[in-house]
Amino acid sequence: MKLLALLAPLALFALTACQSGGAGGTGPSSVTGSVSYRERIALPPNCTVEVKLLDVSLADAPATIIGQAVINNPRGVPVPFRITFDPARIDQTRRYSVSARITSGGRQLWISDRSNPVLTQGHPSHIEVVVVLAEH
Repeated sequence: MKLLALLAPLALFALTACQSGGAGGTGPSSVTGSVSYRERIALPPNCTVEVKLLDVSLADAPATIIGQAVINNPRGVPVPFRITFDPARIDQTRRYSVSARITSGGRQLWISDRSNPVLTQGHPSHIEVVVVLAEH
């Protein structure tokens, strides 16, 4: 009987972890999508598009980079991307978002200005990210 009393909480913990996905879910190992902007302006030559998958779970702490993609000299918008990552780094109880920016010659031209949630809490692994003109 004592053994049963000791094992019951452990069994409940294991069941809860399995139902919530626990740490390191077996979901997708990449986030895909595209980056675009609303302005009718061509991308400058020699620009770079940087897209990051971030853990944004902690409100008063910097986001943790889970993965990123860098696309040099894209042909035009929308710019497709694929961010690969280790699925063991994804915790189904945390929140993840994709951010993007477009730079040229060391200047930031466009940047994402809103949350683009992915992967957990019912959010997809494919997303369209719209960036806005950066203030200069």
